[in-house]
Amino acid sequence: MNTLAKTMIASQGHPGPQTGNGALAAPRKTLVAALQLFDAPAAPGLALDLGCGVGADTLELLNRSWNVVAVDSDPEALATLLTQMPAHHMSRLTTRLLAFEELSAARMATFDLVNASFSLPYCPPADFNGFWANVGQLIRRNGRFCGHFFGLSHTARAEFNTTLHSLVDIYALLAGFEVEMLNGVEKDQPQPDGSMKHSHIISVVARKY
Repeated sequence: MNTLAKTMIASQGHPGPQTGNGALAAPRKTLVAALQLFDAPAAPGLALDLGCGVGADTLELLNRSWNVVAVDSDPEALATLLTQMPAHHMSRLTTRLLAFEELSAARMATFDLVNASFSLPYCPPADFNGFWANVGQLIRRNGRFCGHFFGLSHTARAEFNTTLHSLVDIYALLAGFEVEMLNGVEKDQPQPDGSMKHSHIISVVARKY
């Protein structure tokens, strides 16, 4: 059954990829890479999509016959996700309106996959370590995490209390995981106001021991 809990995970600033005509864009490459690493007999399973936005990654998981709990802090994004999901997927989809700091491993199932596409950096720095501890507990043994971190040179938007990480930080967070993919991309991006933003994105796929 689909639920929209009255409780707020932030895809703030990254509501999820859409094409110009409003259709969902392709899923993130980190998710596709993680799914390819699961052995066929072990998949599909149960996935948690943190900061799901309007659901590009959620739809990819459902198309591959996974069961999905899709979590976001934006009720409009979740409403859009629900209106765009094909009816035959709805029995395998649960949505929750939830904040990072409210995520609790004690109140949720464990998952074969936790996906966090461009959402982790929007967890407030003061809450991040506790939040990440819950993420680790939510992943089953031999389950996977896939998602993105912002590197230290990333130009954070002033309106968001963004969490940045060094590579040393990220490897420390991934203690207890086998890092299967880790790459970083830095580039300058012109903004509509003429300013320049420096983007530093670190993509990760890791398997829990």
